Amino acid sequence: MKKTIKPSHSAIIKYIESNGYGGESIQSDGNPTHEAYEDAMQELISQTEHKLVNSERETEAAMILFACILGGAMIILLSIAIGN
Repeated sequence: MKKTIKPSHSAIIKYIESNGYGGESIQSDGNPTHEAYEDAMQELISQTEHKLVNSERETEAAMILFACILGGAMIILLSIAIGN
């Protein structure tokens, strides 16, 4: 089961402020509506999950590249050893 990383309250408020939420998304007291808050939270969760998936893919690619380089070095060393 995948663990969801929830953004902090301040991150959600900052996201709302920096992404042009306004009008009906802001209550008369200046706070975001529940719907706007949930929407911003879900968007931040989605962005975080996307970054984690990309990070996992980059890690896998780096491990494959390392294995290929290591394998190539072993082939070179074996051909040198056999050639002597």
